[in-house]
Amino acid sequence: MGKSHKDSSGKKKRKQITAVAPPRHLAPLPAVASNVPPASINVGAPISTDSQAGHESPPATQNLVAQGSGQHGRGPQPDAPTSRETSPPSQADETTCDMRARKQRRKKLTKILTFMKNDTKNKTASEEIQKYRVQARLLPRVVHPFMDPFQALTFGLHHGAPDSTDSEDDISDDPAEEEAARARRRQHAREKELMCQYWSMLELIPDLKSDLPLLDDEELRVLCDYLKHNIKSTRSNDSGRLLDHVMTYMQSAYKSCGGEKYRSAPGPSLQKYARGWTNWYTARLLCPQALLKRFDEDWERFAEQVMGNSQLVRGGNFPSFLYDQPAAEADPTDEAAGLLMGEYLTMCYRAIWTGPASALMTYGRPERMPGKPPVAFAYNYFVVTERTIAYTAVVVRGALSNQTQFSTQDCGKYNTSHLFDAIVELFEHPSSEFAQRTLGWWNERVFGHTGNLRQIAAAGDDEETTADRLRAARHAERKAARAAEREAQAPDMRTPSPSF
Repeated sequence: MGKSHKDSSGKKKRKQITAVAPPRHLAPLPAVASNVPPASINVGAPISTDSQAGHESPPATQNLVAQGSGQHGRGPQPDAPTSRETSPPSQADETTCDMRARKQRRKKLTKILTFMKNDTKNKTASEEIQKYRVQARLLPRVVHPFMDPFQALTFGLHHGAPDSTDSEDDISDDPAEEEAARARRRQHAREKELMCQYWSMLELIPDLKSDLPLLDDEELRVLCDYLKHNIKSTRSNDSGRLLDHVMTYMQSAYKSCGGEKYRSAPGPSLQKYARGWTNWYTARLLCPQALLKRFDEDWERFAEQVMGNSQLVRGGNFPSFLYDQPAAEADPTDEAAGLLMGEYLTMCYRAIWTGPASALMTYGRPERMPGKPPVAFAYNYFVVTERTIAYTAVVVRGALSNQTQFSTQDCGKYNTSHLFDAIVELFEHPSSEFAQRTLGWWNERVFGHTGNLRQIAAAGDDEETTADRLRAARHAERKAARAAEREAQAPDMRTPSPSF
């Protein structure tokens, strides 16, 4: 408890306690194919808390400290009995300390959960749970935009480590067996994704791995509802932030979008209800790349078929805004040509992660720019992953559609969550040529300037510039002038003295 102090008026004034800010450095998440649980995480480990640091030392320890040693210590008296060596704490003492720590953490956790239950209705978070809110807003951006925290946590607690076996080789010539094998592969992929979400949450949410054993089902629901509330609000905020930019960037990235016609795109004046499949510019970007030829033949008829569900578009049908159109048109037989390497998608990515001011910067923004720090700088997250790319694609598609509220469902059986999963699946094998080339290209385009500036700062700036050379010339000129002035003022030692 903080001590009370009296102010000038004689009234008692309580000492203010400053909350400690959460750590800002976040390690990159593992790829989907390699999301094996980290060995350092142990959900059932004893709770680590700093509350024990304030307890008094055991009597034996106090005696040893009081005796001291050397010239500054009194040392034991000659007639005094020598103290016995201190024995290690017994298991009962450790259990008592552990129970005390759990009780203190449980009391604090009850207060935190009370704030979580009420703060979902407020625009700003209470100081007690601000760090939970900050980290929860990172979950949809780096893990999954449509994740269910309660489902992921309960699955992880009951199943532990995921099955590391690969089910892709389970193939049969029998149609019935092949259908069953596909169902098993889907189930295996789903469990693998839930485990990835589980371990990612333990890494990102403060104190979660030590708090889970203390929560009952109802309290776990309160925590997960708070996390889910912030996941949804973050998703909507990012979509709203891109609402105008997705139209403006069509004009700047007209080549990547599909040609000269995008130079005359309507811009941000196009209202949300008029987008989607009712407008040529947005409809062509939403159209699957494999169906662009049919779209260009009669786009209005194609759009009517999509809206009427006679032409189904699924999440695995990658929309054309994910492609660099010149690269895709150069090799129409290769469906991976230009995929995820278009300038339009890259500009939208920069607008979210490094700020709208950096959208047109080919290699990203410098590290220091005026204004509020964007997402990457606020979280110290300077790496592009397959999940951050997929999240950006989901947000862009929502901004291009005519839906007034962010939703996974669109025309027909289209599910935006399936689009996210399909993009992440492209990077299932991180060592593949596609994964290495695509992620390398993205990191250079988004964080090229940031990384280069940090390397220069670390190595030092030893290269001589024009200003350095001119400064040296001015210094040499002044030095020569001063030398000439001193020589003029000194007596001429060569002139003989007059003789008398």
